[in-house]
Amino acid sequence: SCDITLTLEYSTDKVNWEEEESWTDTFSGMRGSYSESKAVYSGYYYRTVATVKVYDKYGNHVETAEVEGSAVRY
Repeated sequence: SCDITLTLEYSTDKVNWEEEESWTDTFSGMRGSYSESKAVYSGYYYRTVATVKVYDKYGNHVETAEVEGSAVRY
C-alpha cells in the first residue's frame, strides 16, 4: 500500500515556501490518483509537492519519493 500526501505551498519569492494546506490518502493497489481544488490569492507563487510513502504487505515502510511541481504565479 502507499500513502500519498499532496501539499500546496505558497511563496512571494520562489525561495522561501510556506505550507498552505495538505491532504493525505491511502491506496492499496498498484495504481492511485489524487485530486484536490483550492482557491488561491493573486500575487503569490504556488506549487504542489507530492510525497508518496510505500509499505510492504507487512506494513513496513520501504520507500519514500517526493516530487515538486513548477512554481506558478497567480
